[in-house]
Amino acid sequence: MSRIMIVDDDVIIAQELEEILTGDGYDVVKTLYSAEKTLEWAEKVRPDLILMDILFPGRMDGITAARKLKEELGIPVMFFTGHSGIEMVERAKDLEPVGYVVKPFHEAQVSSNVRLAFSQIKINKELEEARERLEEKVRERTKSLADTNVRLEETATHLEEANTALRVLLRKRDQDKVEFEEKILANVKLLIEPHLESLKNSSPKAGQMEHIKLLESSLKEIISPFSQRLTSKYVGLTPGELEVAYLVKEGRRTKDIAQILNLSDKTIEDYRKQLRTKLGIKNKRVNLRTHLLSLQ
Repeated sequence: MSRIMIVDDDVIIAQELEEILTGDGYDVVKTLYSAEKTLEWAEKVRPDLILMDILFPGRMDGITAARKLKEELGIPVMFFTGHSGIEMVERAKDLEPVGYVVKPFHEAQVSSNVRLAFSQIKINKELEEARERLEEKVRERTKSLADTNVRLEETATHLEEANTALRVLLRKRDQDKVEFEEKILANVKLLIEPHLESLKNSSPKAGQMEHIKLLESSLKEIISPFSQRLTSKYVGLTPGELEVAYLVKEGRRTKDIAQILNLSDKTIEDYRKQLRTKLGIKNKRVNLRTHLLSLQ
């Protein structure tokens, strides 16, 4: 049962309103004859609707009381007023009253306006609840989007870290590959080719010489891709200069290199000078081996 409070300084009108409303099945929880205690009693009895006269003798009129009700309790108000009070109702539009009835009134007029008022109250309540649900959805969506952004940022960070680690691994793999190829090439030139050369110079039989040439050709075919790629690091170097460069990088001295390549010490010194010139360190106080190692 809907609860109504009546505030009207005319005792007869207030009693007439109470009879009409009670007959329509409403519960009239309180009737006041002045506006001063409206807020106090409304807080006590908590009506669903207050029927409020506008004009009262004394310090507080119905509009002032209705404003306090809206600000502090949020209880809807329907205004009752004579013809002279209609302009005051217009000035109180910001209070958003759920209706008003002009005196003198008829029973049917009161009943229909109160029904409309409760319909408006119901609509207002549903709209407010819908607004709150929408705001909650917006908050949830905003939080969800924020959480998603955080996860995306974390994923992006992890991907960047993974990419950095992958780039490091790829560089290391390339370095290891170059080093492996250099070692194969160096081992062939230092450990195999000198023996092949010795075999060729030892007057082998015709059949043996064919095998030596075949072995030499096969080795060159095996190491040719390595040699071409590694030579590109030292643009402009001849094969002889490249051989000397590898041996210098290995820490070999001029005398050792000359013995390995079956050349004179002077020839090796000439190679070293040519290397310094082509590598741009001629007349510079730079160690040749240190510079070659820095090119890796």
